[in-house]
Amino acid sequence: MRILHGSRFFFKLSFIFIVSAFLILYPGQFSIEWFGYKSTMPVALLLAILFIVIGVLLFAHHCWCWFKNIPNQTKSFFAKRRIKKFEDVVIEGLTAIAAQQPEEAQSYADLARGLSPNHPLALFLTGQTSYLTKDYALAQSTFALMTEQPALKFLGLRGSVLLALERQDWGRAHSYLEQLYLIRPDSPWVLKQLELNSLKLALIDSHNTAIDMLPFYRHMTKRDATLHQGLLLWIKLKHNKQVKLNELQQEELLRDLYALVPENPVIASELAISYHKHSHKYKALRILQRSYKMAPHRLLAEAILNLQQLSDPIEIYKRIQKITAYSPHHEESEWLLTKAALNAKLWGQARHHIQPLLQNAPTKSVYQLMTEIEISEHPDQEHKADFWNSKMIETHNEWEWSCACCGTITSTWDAYCSTCGQFGEINWSKVSGKDPAPLNQNVMLTHSRII
Repeated sequence: MRILHGSRFFFKLSFIFIVSAFLILYPGQFSIEWFGYKSTMPVALLLAILFIVIGVLLFAHHCWCWFKNIPNQTKSFFAKRRIKKFEDVVIEGLTAIAAQQPEEAQSYADLARGLSPNHPLALFLTGQTSYLTKDYALAQSTFALMTEQPALKFLGLRGSVLLALERQDWGRAHSYLEQLYLIRPDSPWVLKQLELNSLKLALIDSHNTAIDMLPFYRHMTKRDATLHQGLLLWIKLKHNKQVKLNELQQEELLRDLYALVPENPVIASELAISYHKHSHKYKALRILQRSYKMAPHRLLAEAILNLQQLSDPIEIYKRIQKITAYSPHHEESEWLLTKAALNAKLWGQARHHIQPLLQNAPTKSVYQLMTEIEISEHPDQEHKADFWNSKMIETHNEWEWSCACCGTITSTWDAYCSTCGQFGEINWSKVSGKDPAPLNQNVMLTHSRII
């Protein structure tokens, strides 16, 4: 490009030089006669006059255009200043929202509406501020206006969802969430809200057709979709207030639940009880054993022992050994083997199986089991169980159903916590308190075999 610029300058200079040389060699004369007047001048002077006149005319035209454009320039200047002020106001307003200062955010929202009432950012700021200040009427109307603009439709619907959730209007929230899902089907927030809202909707009416077809499952992992479907069926089974289910319908729901989450001990136990009630003891035992192999649990262990009460205790112990062989070192397996050995009066095996439990943050039930072993083996020597009975009173550890969010302890598993309202957060966990230190091997052996 520099070469082209240099070449152009050279050609211009050459052209001027040639014209100048030509005028010097051939100066010539120019004559004009007009209204009886005759004027003669050199050609070079005429060209100079022409250039001067054209330059003056061009300058006058430029000045005219500049003066003519002064109103537009002034208008553009103030418009830019207004836009800059609007942007500053919006930024300050969003900052006030982030800082949770509703009064300040409200003042900036009013300024933004005054500067540009129909601007998308002004609508967004107004909607967020009115929601923050709990002016739900203004928030609803603002979110409705936002949904009419394609660029703001998602934000407007999201705000409407938050309002519906605030009012606990799960049906309206579900309708808005379905529209959001059509806009952004892969949004994690939309999927999570659809998942939670469908569960809340099921608590109100588990037969609601809105929760029968859940297309968002295809955007979830298979495991998450299965667990969510299991929660919906459990709510339908246990919290259905619209239709009373008979025993056959309840058993069918339990079978569907067991097919979805066979590792859940409460579901497996209830299905086993239902089968046993209808004289299907083998089916009940098979369900319990399968679930225990997948996820050992105290509830399943107790149900397995209860189903085999009329059998030979030695045979029961051998069967329990086969069942626990899939998880031999699990705490629940040790507990089940100890209980089975105690029932079979195999004191050595019972003490062998309970030793790992006594070494690993023992619970009240473990100390109680050890007390039973001492009393059963030495019925005439009650003082041997006093040590374990005192440990049971002192300890605070125990396996319980508790909510992972609020810590509420419940008697059994449920799909949601009645205290904090969270879904799928009730787990089987060891609730700890101020416990004595676990016993070492020497102390344990000393107190377990008092002469």
